[in-house]
This record gives sequence, C-alpha cells and structure tokens, in this order.
Amino acid sequence: MRKVLCARELTLDLRVRLARCYIFSTLLYGMEAWTLNASTAKKLEAFEMRVYRRIMKISCNEHVTNNEVMKRINKRMEVLEIIKTRKLQYLGHVMRNKRYNLLQLIIQEKIQGKRKEKEEKCRKKKNLMVA
Repeated sequence: MRKVLCARELTLDLRVRLARCYIFSTLLYGMEAWTLNASTAKKLEAFEMRVYRRIMKISCNEHVTNNEVMKRINKRMEVLEIIKTRKLQYLGHVMRNKRYNLLQLIIQEKIQGKRKEKEEKCRKKKNLMVA
C-alpha cells in the first residue's frame, strides 16, 4: 500500500481518496463501540497526519506544520469528525429500535441501584463529546 500511496504517477487527490478508502475505513471499523478519550483522540489525529505526510513524502525532519500539510492537500482533519458523527448516528439507532431496550435503559439512566452518579454521567458525556 505504501508504494501506491507514494506513487507520483497518481494525482494527489487520487492518493488521498485511496487512503480514505482503504486505510481510514479499516481504522474506523467498529469504532461506534470505542470509548474515546483525549489521549486516543490525539493518537488518531497523529495517525491521520502521518498518513497524509507519507502520501506527500514529507519527512518528519522537515518542519512542516499540520496546517500546512492540510492546506497542500485541500482537506480538513476528518477522522474525529467521522467518529463523532457515527457515534451519534449509532446512539440514535439504539434509541429508536425496540430491540435495544436494555441499552436504552442504561443510556437514559433508569436502572435502579447504587452508583457514583457524577462519575458515570461525566464519563458518558465525555465519550460522546470528546470527538
């Protein structure tokens, strides 16, 4: 895959689309179930930039900012946006479907019992909003 992404015979736009098709789709498979925190978000952003830098053959020794790389390829950072969108779509799917009755109760916090309320509520909100 590295040879294809770095091939100068292909246009930059085509190489970016290939990366999105093969690399990012594999990366994001099943991510609706991930617990996303700030450190994971940073790692995902770093991986996305590493892929774009490899496509453009920019060495890590060259001091090119992430903004400059994104300007050169005319794209925005999109992995975290995709994750946020898909997680919210999955949440909507769960809340509408009657098969997920137990999940709905858990999400809406209608299950009785002792728990640390602040901690649980904060964790759920952060998981949805970190991306």
